[in-house]
Amino acid sequence: MAQKPPHRRSPPRAFISAHVRMHRELTLSLEITAITTILSFINGYTHMGGTEFVYNLFAMCLPGPNTHEGLCVLDPGKQTFYVIRMIAVAMVLKAALTVVTFGIKLPAGIFIPTLGVGACAGRIVGLAVQYAQWRWPGAPIFSSCKPNTQCVIPGLYAMVGAAATLSGVTRTTVSLAVIMFELTDTLTYAVPVMLAVLVAKTVADSLEPKGIYELVIEYVFLLPASTLSRHLQLMNI
Repeated sequence: MAQKPPHRRSPPRAFISAHVRMHRELTLSLEITAITTILSFINGYTHMGGTEFVYNLFAMCLPGPNTHEGLCVLDPGKQTFYVIRMIAVAMVLKAALTVVTFGIKLPAGIFIPTLGVGACAGRIVGLAVQYAQWRWPGAPIFSSCKPNTQCVIPGLYAMVGAAATLSGVTRTTVSLAVIMFELTDTLTYAVPVMLAVLVAKTVADSLEPKGIYELVIEYVFLLPASTLSRHLQLMNI
């Protein structure tokens, strides 16, 4: 009499479910990575590293061959609007990718990306003011500018924009102001930086009293126990 083959136990349903969820999360991470890689080559500023991009946005335009990746406008009449468009594209893409990657299980950070987005916005404003000063040098608002001098410094606008954006996202004030002073290695721009930080925090608090880190902590600990366990496992990985 033929013997029946041994009965194979099917894997537990919970194991299969966990495996499927892990596969989906890994697939999502790979998709986001692929999309980020493709979008990072739209122009020269989008594929620059975060710290390198922020450094060039903060840079002061001094006489010489170094134009900091084209961010220093030598001929406002011909270059200003082209550089503004390039920075605006980089700002929109980096802001969108920061929002997406910070909300999924793919750790990407929030500090440097936020500095980059704010610095882009500040640099755009600085270039616009620089163009206005070149176009209308006799305007009353530019009456204190001396001829043949660099009256408008776009890098300073980038610093103020970065500080304001990071303050609005993380709700840091004193420590952020100190960090900006260390980056500039001077207290010359203390007033605009501190004013931008205070205004940004006030506006952000009126919209949402809690910062991004507090909201993430609350979201994680409001999750069901099984989901929270998966979050902690992914963080350990």
